[in-house]
Amino acid sequence: MMQNKPGIFVSWIGKTDIDSIINADTTQKGPIYTILEHYCGKSKGFFQKAVLLYNSHLEGSAALADIERAARCFGCRDVEFHMLDVDAVDVAAIYQAEQRVLSALPGHAAYYYNLTSGTGAMHSVQLLMSVKFPGFPVYTVRPDFRQPGAPGAIVVPLPDILSGIAPDAVPASGLFIAGVNRKIFEQARNKIARTRASVLIVGDTGVGKTQLAQYIHACSDRFGKEMISLNCAEVAGDHNMMRSELFGHKKNSFTDAREDRKGAFEEADGSTLFLDEVGEIPLNLQSLLLKAVDEGVITPLGSSRSKKVDVRIIAATNRDLLKDVQEGRFRCDLYYRLAQYMPRLSPVSAYSAEDRNRLLDYLLDAINKEWCAAMPRVLSPEARTLLLACSWPGNIREMKFRLTTICLLADSVITAEDVSGQLESRHGQEEGEDFVPSDINAWLAEKHAMFIRRALKLSGGSDARAAHMLHLPQSTFISRKKKFGI
Repeated sequence: MMQNKPGIFVSWIGKTDIDSIINADTTQKGPIYTILEHYCGKSKGFFQKAVLLYNSHLEGSAALADIERAARCFGCRDVEFHMLDVDAVDVAAIYQAEQRVLSALPGHAAYYYNLTSGTGAMHSVQLLMSVKFPGFPVYTVRPDFRQPGAPGAIVVPLPDILSGIAPDAVPASGLFIAGVNRKIFEQARNKIARTRASVLIVGDTGVGKTQLAQYIHACSDRFGKEMISLNCAEVAGDHNMMRSELFGHKKNSFTDAREDRKGAFEEADGSTLFLDEVGEIPLNLQSLLLKAVDEGVITPLGSSRSKKVDVRIIAATNRDLLKDVQEGRFRCDLYYRLAQYMPRLSPVSAYSAEDRNRLLDYLLDAINKEWCAAMPRVLSPEARTLLLACSWPGNIREMKFRLTTICLLADSVITAEDVSGQLESRHGQEEGEDFVPSDINAWLAEKHAMFIRRALKLSGGSDARAAHMLHLPQSTFISRKKKFGI
């Protein structure tokens, strides 16, 4: 899997990097090798370029060629060495020299800065560069000082004011953020994304839980690798199938297991795993999920050997998991392990009028690009009024689905009649005996408009007869026609 942006590794070459090569010390690989191994070991080409800096005392060192060889072995197609004639403890001189080098690099790139190699002054400058040329500052921990299972390279969780990834640097194309949800996205970017905290996103169906998961992954140090997604509801009825989807299986471990298969955890090793509808995982598998989340240990179905994985978990649900915990359907320890950060996304009914308008335009633009590029659709004022009056209990997903159908059936200008046919077709589906509108005023306005149109159709377009059918004064009927753009 390749970077969404070109991956560029920036590092000073330090004494430990040289010593580990000269002494062929396999137990102490040096920070440069450790970072390359961490990011490129499972995904060669994660870094397309390595920018390696050193000062004059290393000029002519044979170890430089060995470092270049190692970088290329890990998939770096381009390795640049820069000898900077500066005092190793002069922060100002180091800053100016490194800034000149980085200014010549492409702006649209994912920068990773090694904070461990070189002198303390070099570490400080690397940290400053991660802000000036936004990127991820990374430090390494020697194997003898690491916790069991901890990674060798770790991104520094900078405070907000020093965050190396500015809001406009986050891969956020195609993103819609309503005002009521903006604080959640800001927290996710500034506080959560670059940590290892598990996230449990809650909210009604269609509110954008997958979008938030993708945003958190895009803001994290794992964004260069693909986020792996698994919809647990799709395989919830089959124990073996769900266990296989999560943890993989060995050949012949169950009927139709014709070959070894990796599960979602193994596919997401070194990246993010998004477990959608996590509440659908049966109780008898939740202990295995807890072990995987808590210890990073998985056992494929049919195997006697466990595997270690480095996976960041983001889960989502539209269920009340705390109620499931109280009623014994979901493990309490798993719930709290998943919910280290638990944002709740608001439904469309809670959006401001401005945000509902923005969402409508955002979806229409996306639909035009995908389906109607030759003849883009535009909304008449009356069609817009009807769409905005709708309660949209299915939220963004339903809104996009209905609007796509309307666009496919309409001419270049979408009329109120184009919209009304689609909106009326959904009432029988949504209004069972347990239906409660999320916004009763919007729902009533939608009903008003529907029956006015229906009465006009039955009366042959006569305002007087339509008003009589609805037992309304004709003046009131005409006023409401204007209100609903009919």
